[in-house]
Amino acid sequence: MKRKKRRKPKAARNRTLARKRRKQLKYAEHRSNCTRFYRRRQAILTAKLRKKAVAYYRSLKRNGLREHHAAKAAAEKWSVNVSTIRRWEKAYLQGGVRALMDKSKRPNTIHYQLNLEVKLLVVVIRTLPGWGAPRIHAELEWRDIAKISHTSVNKIFHQYYLPTKTYHPKGKSDGILYRRYRRRVSNELWHLDFKEPIKLLNGQQVYLLVVLDDFSRFCIGIHFCESAETQTVVQAMIGDFDRYGMPQEILTDNATAFTTVWQNSIGQLSAYLSSVGVRHTLISAYYPESNGKAEAFIKILSTECLQMKDFASVQELSAFIVRFVTYYNQYRAHGGLGYKPPVHWYVDTSPRVKGLGGIPGLERVAQEWSGDSIMEPPVVVNQEVLARRKAVVPIA
Repeated sequence: MKRKKRRKPKAARNRTLARKRRKQLKYAEHRSNCTRFYRRRQAILTAKLRKKAVAYYRSLKRNGLREHHAAKAAAEKWSVNVSTIRRWEKAYLQGGVRALMDKSKRPNTIHYQLNLEVKLLVVVIRTLPGWGAPRIHAELEWRDIAKISHTSVNKIFHQYYLPTKTYHPKGKSDGILYRRYRRRVSNELWHLDFKEPIKLLNGQQVYLLVVLDDFSRFCIGIHFCESAETQTVVQAMIGDFDRYGMPQEILTDNATAFTTVWQNSIGQLSAYLSSVGVRHTLISAYYPESNGKAEAFIKILSTECLQMKDFASVQELSAFIVRFVTYYNQYRAHGGLGYKPPVHWYVDTSPRVKGLGGIPGLERVAQEWSGDSIMEPPVVVNQEVLARRKAVVPIA
């Protein structure tokens, strides 16, 4: 009986994928360095072969064979058309062996060529974390900066020796069926999750409680906590309910703070939740993908915001994150939402943006940018606005 091949663990598969990727990149670099030499050598060999065909054709004519029969015989021997043999002879008589080489297919005038300013802008944006070719293509088109495909952006990456991957290769859990889900309206489902504690320069640790809307990926709020305790979650939820209304359902993992709040509920929150009919759902154990949208937002927050600098105090961290959340909700094109900002799906409207305004890390580039720059103020989001947009918001 044939033994079933044992599957590698996920970490080993990731190392194998990374090793194959490095090998492919090394081979691609070798090919790009040798391409010009190979093409030149192949062109010379092709010209010599055509010279032999022309010499054979002319020798048949010198031996008394009619031109038509000589051309047909040469064409059959070299597996080409009769007109091709005659064209090669004419070119050889006019320019010698060099005339038998293929001419460059490069057009005399290249239309729709990217200017140097756009190329340098792509290079500068690529230095920021989290910016891949599809996102750069969508952002530049959405902001009316340039119409450039993601393949052209990848070519610019290769031209300037920039990496094409934004994150490490990810693996999937063994034996788990992946299925994408999305609710149909805003405030139907909220995701809650705690981020790992952030260490400040003064030695203090800060926990971040993230609240995210499922339908629009709109960040309802980020709350700064000294510890992941029940009372902290209670106060954060009451504040978010007062501002955005009540969701129909809340999804969390099985952390102690969430299970203690909702299962062994304290009296005030229990009465408040039962009166508005909010349902709490816990994800399956050892399956964090169920709360994947909150996990994905935390990854975006860590990569594009928290890794930019070290923070000395909670006030500095709070101001920096508040600016990023405003950018994320109002001005950042989201790849999972058709490259629209989350506020567009949350309240069906979004501020108009043109140019490089609002992108963290590109403030100096935006000031020196020669094109037009328009950046409308953020859209006001509250219970009244959500009610007018016909979202699911039971207003108390």
